[in-house]
Amino acid sequence: MLGPFDDGPSERAMARAGRVAEWFLVGGLVFQIALVIVTELLALYLAPANPGLDLFADGVVTSSAALLAGIGAVIELVFVPLVLGRLRSGRFRGAESLTIVLAVVGTFFGFGLVGLLFVAAYVNIGRAEAHREESRVRGAETPLAPSIAPAGPPRLAPGTAPQPPPVPVFAAMPPPPVASPFCPRCRRSTGWVPQYSRYFCYGCNQYL
Repeated sequence: MLGPFDDGPSERAMARAGRVAEWFLVGGLVFQIALVIVTELLALYLAPANPGLDLFADGVVTSSAALLAGIGAVIELVFVPLVLGRLRSGRFRGAESLTIVLAVVGTFFGFGLVGLLFVAAYVNIGRAEAHREESRVRGAETPLAPSIAPAGPPRLAPGTAPQPPPVPVFAAMPPPPVASPFCPRCRRSTGWVPQYSRYFCYGCNQYL
């Protein structure tokens, strides 16, 4: 099976496509070996009625179909483990190129049926590669949030006592008298203006 991947949609789809490709690869090899056995059994069964099936002078009974299937099985026994190794290590491009060779061999030596299984494996390997590229693009587009360490207290030299925080100093404003005086001109009550520390007559519009 394929190696572990991150638990994401693209990673799960890539692993799924890789597993399906493995099933098609192993299935194609098993089907090719089954063709060898079936065609050889048919040759042995039909040999007494058809002496032309004996292709070898030493008495080994076989047929041209069994011979072709056997050649395809030998080639596939060499290439299928190579494809599986590259597929499980994540080298999808290399697995694709070898799977094309298997598809050609399966088409000619597996009577087309084995070639279809290897073509299906090739398609799923391409899907796994596409899902991996999609995962890489998503990872590149998602920036990581910068980690900001909380500000701690300032470091003090050994033997230095911590200083208390400074106390804010506000300018003292003189408080107004309890009772506001009357304006000497219009005899109306005045108001205290803290900004100028003076009384202001709103009737005369003047400071006292």
